[in-house]
Amino acid sequence: MLVKAIEEKSAEAEKVEITHIDTGDVDATSESVEKVSVEEVEKVESVSDAVDVADNNSIEMIAFEAEHFSIYAIYFTNGGMAAKN
Repeated sequence: MLVKAIEEKSAEAEKVEITHIDTGDVDATSESVEKVSVEEVEKVESVSDAVDVADNNSIEMIAFEAEHFSIYAIYFTNGGMAAKN
């Protein structure tokens, strides 16, 4: 359950943010997409405002407007260290 994971991880983090993973020419819309390797990632850019969840605050949802099908990651940051979901 993604909602439960977001709620649990955000309770432990200081900030939550969504990033777009730019894979260049890798076809992220194909039904046969395999895991993207680190070498294929050309750029990672924020697509949402960072949400402050310090002091054991948590959220159940974070949203953004996607303009195209692509790969996105949710980052939970705590003291400069990030854990992605």
